Amino acid sequence: KRVLMEARPVTTGLIKGASDEIGWTPTVITPDMVGQTVAVFTAVEVKTDTGRPSKEQLQFIDRLKRDGGYAGIARTEGDIPGIIGR
Repeated sequence: KRVLMEARPVTTGLIKGASDEIGWTPTVITPDMVGQTVAVFTAVEVKTDTGRPSKEQLQFIDRLKRDGGYAGIARTEGDIPGIIGR
């Protein structure tokens, strides 16, 4: 058991509004694109059933999707395949 003296919130992450889980998803390019595998930036914002994403989080997800990345909000592990297109 530990006691934290003068405990306070800690902010971490890439940037304000960035998703909780970020990385890339290997994606096979179609034959007309030389057939190579590339990394696609991927962001999954994790929320509970009642959790609400912030305006900045929604903007981050929207921008990433517009730029060709995979992004979305997952409330269960089962939501992730739909976000990353698998």
